[in-house]
This record gives sequence, C-alpha cells and structure tokens, in this order.
Amino acid sequence: MTIVLTAHFLTSCLTPENAAWGIPREDIDAIRPLVHAQTSAPILSYQRDATDSTAILVLVRGKEHTETYRAKRVGGHWKVYYEPEIL
Repeated sequence: MTIVLTAHFLTSCLTPENAAWGIPREDIDAIRPLVHAQTSAPILSYQRDATDSTAILVLVRGKEHTETYRAKRVGGHWKVYYEPEIL
C-alpha cells in the first residue's frame, strides 16, 4: 500500500513536460507553443510514437475524448498535425 501511495504522490506532482521521459526538454519547449496555437485544451502527455521514431505524440484533453497531435521535425523545424484517428 505504501508503494502505491508513494508512486501516486510522485506522479501526481509531475507536469506533462516533466513526465516526458526520454524526450529532450528543448524539443518539448519547441512543440508546446505549436500545439497551443492549434488548441487551448490542456496537454496531458508527450510520448514517442511507437510507429514512427522521429515523431512525438502530444495528448490533449478534448471536450469528449483525448485528442492527439503529432509533432514531426520538417526541414529542421517542428511541425504539429492534428491526428483524429490515432486513438
């Protein structure tokens, strides 16, 4: 029980940016404003795309369900695309 409570406490204190294991902070800092330019929904998480190692998936809280944005580096700059059918 103590382990569960400790794990819950530690993970509940993390922001999506701090919980994005293995993704460089400078990439997150570049991607975040691009996602917010497309939606005002809160970002829930950042994660590597299992099908494309060059892309990062950004999950946001939509009105009815979680929405997904795909961030991909194009010509040295991050581009963000809405991915309605991922989840």
